[in-house]
Amino acid sequence: MLKRKWRENRKNMVKGMLTTVLVCMLLLSNLTCGDNLELNNENHNYPIYSLATLTLNNETQGDIQAQIKIYNRTSGKWQLNEALLYHIKQNLVELTENIRGLKQAEIYDYNDTLLPGEVYIVLSAESLMEIDTIANETVNYVLSHKIVWWYVDSFTIEHLDLSDFNFDIYKYHFDDFIAVINFGTSDSYTIINNTFIPHYPQRNNLTACIILYNGTDWVPNYPFLEYFNNTIKVLNSFTIFQMNDVKIEPFNLDLVENAIGVLHDFNLTPTLPTNVSQTELNHLFYAPSTGYIQLTYSSSLDKNEKTMLYFTIFSLLKHLWFIKTVKPISWVPAGSSYQSSYVSVFTVGASLILVAVFLLRSRKKLYVNRL
Repeated sequence: MLKRKWRENRKNMVKGMLTTVLVCMLLLSNLTCGDNLELNNENHNYPIYSLATLTLNNETQGDIQAQIKIYNRTSGKWQLNEALLYHIKQNLVELTENIRGLKQAEIYDYNDTLLPGEVYIVLSAESLMEIDTIANETVNYVLSHKIVWWYVDSFTIEHLDLSDFNFDIYKYHFDDFIAVINFGTSDSYTIINNTFIPHYPQRNNLTACIILYNGTDWVPNYPFLEYFNNTIKVLNSFTIFQMNDVKIEPFNLDLVENAIGVLHDFNLTPTLPTNVSQTELNHLFYAPSTGYIQLTYSSSLDKNEKTMLYFTIFSLLKHLWFIKTVKPISWVPAGSSYQSSYVSVFTVGASLILVAVFLLRSRKKLYVNRL
């Protein structure tokens, strides 16, 4: 009898040990696959807790279909699903009443390239240092209240790949690192019958580029520039940025003059010259579609808070419909600072050519902004 009892005890002990091992493995697995807060180029999963993506499920309730665009049989056209967006906005207001510490949840854009689509949301917390907890509670709340959030397929926190960031600049030139974000409104072009055709995003009859060729000359794309600056105003109004006194500056119109000037200097139009060079193609591609965004921060913010806000804005810009590429600064001019004299660099391959040309043209002002 004692022998049988000993065997049972040993069996229970082995089961307990196996259970402990399995639990430890699960914990290690969660740690490995979870959020990584380290700032280095090996981190491809840096969490941006202030941004969330709501993926729609195409279900229908009442007169509302969970799809970002719906087909209007009368007009024969696809149109924005305003009823759904209004419904989501109402739920987001109610969300702030149910999640302690969540001050605001606001839509900042949507993705309609692949239906049923996605909705991009900014989460504003009472404290930046508590946003991780609040964000996780928000995600859990949405996913566990299916009756209210019936249209949600998934609700996830944004993550950012840090492989393209220069963390030497972060370490030695922090104020420069967080001050500027480069962007492009195009990521490709086509040449057909010796005509240069860039691929720009379009929405509501707007073409996302800084300048346009009107058939005889390069001119500012004023409707888009106005839309761009109005978007910046909306972003600046979000609670997360107002509470922390961080500001996204409006588009620098000097870039428009500079872009037109470069194309004039090289006598370039969409009709390509014989034996066009790669340098000329670079000018035609980058000058109308690239720029930079400047950020200013309150002196009361510490380094960690500024870093969080910088990465939040960087990730947010990536989801705006009119921006195709977003790049951090890659170098700091010798003996200078991006905060006093910033030279915009668009790509690693073309930057040296472009910057050299721009500086030769202006000596002081071309592609240079003095804050």
